Amino acid sequence: MDILKFWEEREIFRRSVDERPEDNLFVFYEGPPTANARPGIHHVLPRVLKDLINRYRTMQGYRVSRKAGWDTHGLPVELGVEKDLGITKEDIGSTISIEDYNKACRTNVMKYKGSWEDITEKMGYWVDMNLPYL
Repeated sequence: MDILKFWEEREIFRRSVDERPEDNLFVFYEGPPTANARPGIHHVLPRVLKDLINRYRTMQGYRVSRKAGWDTHGLPVELGVEKDLGITKEDIGSTISIEDYNKACRTNVMKYKGSWEDITEKMGYWVDMNLPYL
């Protein structure tokens, strides 16, 4: 049986958290990715190492909640929108309204969210993606 399917069918990730005592926490803050760019192999290795630490602490009996998140701040998103629209900072407010620019940024920031979720699942990276922080 495929390992990922085995984990999913038996809810191993959820159980690895729920079956540990609430008063024995290991807190791990991940620097979340920006979903306006495709994930690449250079993103996989750091995630493997992060997951390794969390699984090790889980095996030691700690409750290790892992909440997904998305980096939605400024520069990578702004540069992506400027490139997509063929504008510069000077064009904001003249060639494009601030409202339209902000709307484009809100759309662009999650452009590859599905790709990130797909690679996260395929690599078996245990993180709760249902209620991510932004």
